[in-house]
Amino acid sequence: MMILSGAGAELMWALAEAVTNRAYVDDLMSHVRLPSAEAPAAFQAVIQATFEAYVPMRIRYVTHRVSAVL
Repeated sequence: MMILSGAGAELMWALAEAVTNRAYVDDLMSHVRLPSAEAPAAFQAVIQATFEAYVPMRIRYVTHRVSAVL
């Protein structure tokens, strides 16, 4: 399951880019991967976006945390 959440409508555009654009996904996963090189079963990530005229111009990884799967 994936949940995307943002403070404004334009942020959803940036979040959609962050999880569908291969370059952004590769960058995110380079931070999130476990030492075994596998992806964790669950994690949360913070993404920052910079906008010009409501258009995302820069999207970057900020931080993440691996979540326990119950």
